[in-house]
Amino acid sequence: MALTINLKKKVHRKVWESVFTQLPVATAAGAIWVGDNLNMGDGSQAYYITGVSSVYLYRKDEEAFGLLPNSGSAGTFGAGAAGFVHPVGPSFTASAGTTTGFTSALTINRDLRGYRFRVTGGTNKGVEGIISSNSLGANSAFKTVDTYTAFDNTSVIVLLTNRLWFYVPGATSGFNYYDFAANAWTSRSVVSGPAITANEGCLIGTPAQEAVMETGTASGAGTTTLLDATRSWTVNEFARCLLKVISGTGAGSYRYITSNTAGALTLDTSLTTDATSVYEISGNWSDVASAGATTSITVGTGTPFTASQWIGYQVRAVAGTGAGQVAVITANTSSSISFAAVSTAFDATTRYVIEPDDNALYFLGGAAVTLFKYSISANTWSTLTPTAARAAVVGAGASASWIGNVKDPLWRGVGSTGGYSANLKTNGRYILSFRGTAGGVLDVYDIPVNTWYSGVNYAGASNETFTTGSTYCDVGGFIYVQKDATGRFFRFDVARNDLQPLTTNATTQGAAISGARLIVDKYTDAANGKSLRWLYWALNTSTQIQRMLEI
Repeated sequence: MALTINLKKKVHRKVWESVFTQLPVATAAGAIWVGDNLNMGDGSQAYYITGVSSVYLYRKDEEAFGLLPNSGSAGTFGAGAAGFVHPVGPSFTASAGTTTGFTSALTINRDLRGYRFRVTGGTNKGVEGIISSNSLGANSAFKTVDTYTAFDNTSVIVLLTNRLWFYVPGATSGFNYYDFAANAWTSRSVVSGPAITANEGCLIGTPAQEAVMETGTASGAGTTTLLDATRSWTVNEFARCLLKVISGTGAGSYRYITSNTAGALTLDTSLTTDATSVYEISGNWSDVASAGATTSITVGTGTPFTASQWIGYQVRAVAGTGAGQVAVITANTSSSISFAAVSTAFDATTRYVIEPDDNALYFLGGAAVTLFKYSISANTWSTLTPTAARAAVVGAGASASWIGNVKDPLWRGVGSTGGYSANLKTNGRYILSFRGTAGGVLDVYDIPVNTWYSGVNYAGASNETFTTGSTYCDVGGFIYVQKDATGRFFRFDVARNDLQPLTTNATTQGAAISGARLIVDKYTDAANGKSLRWLYWALNTSTQIQRMLEI
C-alpha cells in the first residue's frame, strides 16, 4: 500500500514520544549518535558510541541496540569525538562471474540483499545494480537482481554498503572505520590530522549518493520518456539531471533529462523502460561530452557553467568510452572541465555526471578555525588554507552540515542567482557551520572557491544562541537543532535561509554535554515519492530516547 500523507502543518501536532528501548549507556561528554541519512539497503542503521569499546548498532526498524566489535582506536574518548556514515564500502576485482553475479576475495559476514554495487572498471563498467543475495564467509559470492553481460575477472566492483568513520580525540588521536559488510574495524592514518582534546568535533563527508532527488518505478513504457503516473513533479525541475535505471527493464542504463512534466521525464536519447523499471534521479548536472581527453571533457553548447564552480566535485563517466572512471575536478570554464588524469581518454561517446566528491571527509572543531580534509583513497590528511579564513574559532555547541540534497528549485539555480557567493547556489557546494560558543553566528565554507563566508546573515530566530548541549542533524536541506539542554528545537531551512522555531520538549534533562545526539530517520515510499521524517533525540546526560514525527 502506497504511503498517503494528508497531514497539514497547521493541524499536525508535534508530539514527542518516549522510545520504549532506552540507551544501553547514559550519554556523557563526547557520546555520539550517528545516522545513515541515505537509507541504503534496508535503511535501518545508526550507531551509538560512548567509547572506543562501546560502539552499538542501532536498528531503527526494531528500535534496539547491539554491541559491535571493539574499535581498538587510539585516543581518549570524550568531548571532540565525531562520526560519519559514508555509503561507500569495500572495493575489489571479481575473481569470476556470470550474467547474474560475481565472486570476490572478501570475507563477508552479513546478508547484503537490497544493497547496491557499482562497477568501476572492466566488464560492465558503469553499471550500478542491486544485490539479491550473497554467500557468507571467505570468498563471498554475490547474486544480482538483474541480468547483465557476464561479469569476469576484469570487473572492478565497489559495494555501497556503508562504513562508519570514527574520530577519537587526543594528543595521539584515533581514526578508524567500521565496515558494515565485513563487521570489522580498520585503522586509518592520523598523520597531519586533527589532534584536539576538548570541545565539539564535527566529521562530515560529501557522498555523491546524497544527490539522489527521486526514486520510483516507471508506470508504463516509453521510448524517449520515462512515465510515472504516481508523481506530481514541477515542470522542468529535473532538466539536465541524471536518470539511472537500477533494476528491471533497462537496468544499468543512464540518460540525462531534457525536460519533465508532472508525470513524465523526457530523455536525451531513446531508452526502453516499462512497469518493471526502477529508477533514480540524481540532482547533479549530466551530459554527453562533445570531445574529451585523459584530463578534460569539452561540454556541449549552451551549458550555463560559471568558471571554477565545479572545483572539488568529481566527474564520473557512466557510459561510453571511459565508463566507470572517476576524477576530481581541478578547474572548469563555461565550455570545459579539467581534472586529475584518468587512464582511458574520454571522447564524444562519454556520458558523464558532475557530482560531489565520494573520496572526501572534512573535520572541524576543537576551539579552532582549522578545517581538515581527508582523502579516503590516499589515507591522508591535509589542512586547508582558505582564501578567507574563518573569522573566529568554533567551540561548545558548534555544528557542521554539508548540504547535498535541497530540492527547492530556487536553491538549485533554476531561475535564481546569487547566494553565498556570486555563483548559483548549488547542491554539494557548501558546508554550513554554527560556531556555538554561546553565539548564533553561522559561517559557510565554499568548497570550489576554498573560502569561508563568516557571519552569514539569516532570517527567523536569528537572536538564538547555541552552546554546550546543543546537538544537530540534517537531511534534505534542513538542519535540525536542539538548543543547549533546553529541549527547544529549531529547523534551519537552507533554501530559505531561515531559522524556524520547531517545537519544545519539556522532558527534564541532565547536565549539558558535548556530542552529536540527534538523528533523523527519513522514510520515502518509492511507490509515490512521499516522505516522512522522524527525529530521534538522545537527551543530555540521560538514557532516554524520544522521537517526533516531522512533516
